[in-house]
Amino acid sequence: MKYSPLGIKDHFKKVDDRTVGISDLPLKFQGSTVTIDFDDVGTYKGPFVVKCFLASEFLIYFNDTEHHVNPWEGFSHLLFHEHCDHRLNEISFEYRYPDVNADLHQATVELKSIEGLLRSIVMTIPEDNIDSALDIAHKTFIGILDAICLRKRIPIQIQRIEVLTKKGRMQRSYTTMPYMPVELDVDDIITVNYIPQVLRPCLTLYREAINSCNPYYRLLCLFRISERLREIQNENVMKLKQDLSFKRPSITIPDNDLT
Repeated sequence: MKYSPLGIKDHFKKVDDRTVGISDLPLKFQGSTVTIDFDDVGTYKGPFVVKCFLASEFLIYFNDTEHHVNPWEGFSHLLFHEHCDHRLNEISFEYRYPDVNADLHQATVELKSIEGLLRSIVMTIPEDNIDSALDIAHKTFIGILDAICLRKRIPIQIQRIEVLTKKGRMQRSYTTMPYMPVELDVDDIITVNYIPQVLRPCLTLYREAINSCNPYYRLLCLFRISERLREIQNENVMKLKQDLSFKRPSITIPDNDLT
């Protein structure tokens, strides 16, 4: 199997054709999105089945005791009963790829629920190349989620994506690594006393970045931190220049026997 980012391979072990075990993951990789290519990726020539497992950062506020929620199986705030509306079981999508001048193709989309909650969206794409299939699926998933968010006004996002063969053999997986528990000590608490007031907003932005599952928002927070640090650095340089430009008044030493 191939892994990205580099250096993470030693912490994974293939369990079967669809499962990879994780062990002793370093903190620097936790929260990162990992790409795993399985053994036969590149040899299979389609069609591809792309599964989009859903998620919501508002899961902790999910006020419903009727549904059992296992986040790994996917989660959304959307009620969906597959047996009630058979039109939703298999929806056809027409597309042209890579541009509007290409031949017209047809893909199918299925919605999967557990206990009446929509958990994943599955798209079957008649493409020979895995990267093309992923590009088509990703654009379709984003469009569907954007439309649902607008119409239903609920938070919804992508947890992970799996690419499989028609027979269910895993080809590629995109997964965000979980955070493991870490030890807390007194120094972690009292450190706040030694942080200059001018840096406090940067720490808040850093916490916002770490708390977000959205990589774009993370980058935005980190960019704002770098901007603020540059501002502080420039302000300090200006103060140093002002201090260096200070000149003492000239002192005249009268002549004497020693001079």
